[in-house]
Amino acid sequence: MLLTVVGAFFVMAAVVGIFVVIVVANRAEPDPTGRRPLAVYFFGVSFFMVFAALFGSFGIVLSLVQLIGSHSGGHGSFNSIHPVGDAVARVVIVSGIITVVAVVVLVVHLRRGLEVSGRADPRMGPLGRVAQSYVAAVCFVALIITVVSIVIALYQTVRIIAPGVFQVTGSRVGTLRPMLAAAYLALAALVLLMVHMRFVPAEVRHVSWTLVRAVQSPEADPGPPLPPPTPPPPDHHPPDHQPPGQPPPPVPPPFR
Repeated sequence: MLLTVVGAFFVMAAVVGIFVVIVVANRAEPDPTGRRPLAVYFFGVSFFMVFAALFGSFGIVLSLVQLIGSHSGGHGSFNSIHPVGDAVARVVIVSGIITVVAVVVLVVHLRRGLEVSGRADPRMGPLGRVAQSYVAAVCFVALIITVVSIVIALYQTVRIIAPGVFQVTGSRVGTLRPMLAAAYLALAALVLLMVHMRFVPAEVRHVSWTLVRAVQSPEADPGPPLPPPTPPPPDHHPPDHQPPGQPPPPVPPPFR
């Protein structure tokens, strides 16, 4: 059931993320290079594969934690000698194949996408904005996964500490298994978020509050201080002010 929920969330996240990369980044903006469709393809595939690798590795961990503790009878089929171990081996092999294939496809497409777009720098034009949209979509979904996984892991931890309050049936080991799997998923999603944030240049990623205030209210920014005015020479007098004791200058006759 947990794998079904994770799979449904993965499909929804993939649809939303690819929609963001394809539609939001593909704005009606001139593209002199003509490479924007190619960049959208690279980053769309990368978005799908990055979470395929994440949930594939999560399937491996979720299967391996089943080896902790003992299990009651009734597991497996075909009269296998190690029903739990055989089931874990099957899921680990399938999840491992998915993870390896996803990682290989991800590395090829993401590296090529970053080369085409000049990394996720919006100052590079429309291709840089496509890359930045990919990074933003991955970070958004990874953050949601991290928060949900942390909540699940903490809830399972509380159930282990106070099984009577939460009416936990069975041993604490049965609650420990999903707690460890959720903790791994939270840690892996957090690492994924931090790695993708490094694709954005530091001067774009770090917010300068002085620049933000100047952009939001340019009239509040006084700018650099002006140099002090140059004082007039001692014998200079404005035209409308004559020194005392001197007659006014003669008025020229009107021009005819």
